[in-house]
Amino acid sequence: MTERKTDAMISELKEKIGNDTEEYHYVIDKVSLDGDYVKVIINDEETETVFILSAIEYFDLGYRISQRITQEDYEKLRRLHAYSYAYRRCINKIAAHDQSVQEIREFLDKSASIDDADQNRIVDDLIRKGLLDDERLVETQFEYDQLKLHGRRKIAYDLKKRGVDPLLVDEYADKVDFDEEVERGLQKAESLLKTMNMKSYREVQQRLRNKLSDAGYEREAVNAIMNELDHQKNDDEEISSLRHHLEKAAVRYGRKYTGSQLKQKLYAYLVSRGFSGEDIKTELSRYLQESDENEDQGI
Repeated sequence: MTERKTDAMISELKEKIGNDTEEYHYVIDKVSLDGDYVKVIINDEETETVFILSAIEYFDLGYRISQRITQEDYEKLRRLHAYSYAYRRCINKIAAHDQSVQEIREFLDKSASIDDADQNRIVDDLIRKGLLDDERLVETQFEYDQLKLHGRRKIAYDLKKRGVDPLLVDEYADKVDFDEEVERGLQKAESLLKTMNMKSYREVQQRLRNKLSDAGYEREAVNAIMNELDHQKNDDEEISSLRHHLEKAAVRYGRKYTGSQLKQKLYAYLVSRGFSGEDIKTELSRYLQESDENEDQGI
């Protein structure tokens, strides 16, 4: 063998060793088990990287402590770490509040650094384990919101906004008993009435209808609630409320108007509040007469 050929073989061997060393740049430094997960520390002689991944997936790789790994192995661990991190975040999100399948998909799409295949794998696994179940979500959400006296229309609307299949939502909404819906609406109405003091009967009725509609009760249910509601017009309360509004309006309008102009302004205002014309005329005459008498007496 010539000297030139020997030198060439040595150079080739050195180059091969150098390439191998460069290829196996990372070392598995430490591995610790924590429940269903494994903490893996990778060292590249300059920096230290910590990966946390499923214990099953790690042990399937067959890596050992002190083993040198390639860039491809490193990327595989990085991807499994990202997958594991995204999976754990989904579990925590579901534990805090029930999620729809669509909500978890949107969460992964916005916050997880994993590809579509891994996102689908997470969702499929969560469904398989029963942690994601839109049918169960619909049932529990209806039960929960009905306890809060929400009407079925609002409950159905909110579920559809969360990406639940409209057919599934409508199917459950159709099963809601109408009489029970009206009963819940009556409870809601009685609670609302406590906040509507010193208002005319017609104004109370209109506001009550609007509030029940906002709470998700459909027109037919609202009509039934209003028909059954034990809220008969009380003349004494109505007159008391009328006088209250009249006195407040008289102070306000009395700064700018007098005589017939004041009377017209007061009448128009009280009509706008829903009081009957007959009651307004009676009380307005009484009020103006008392005011004149007080002025004559210098009060």
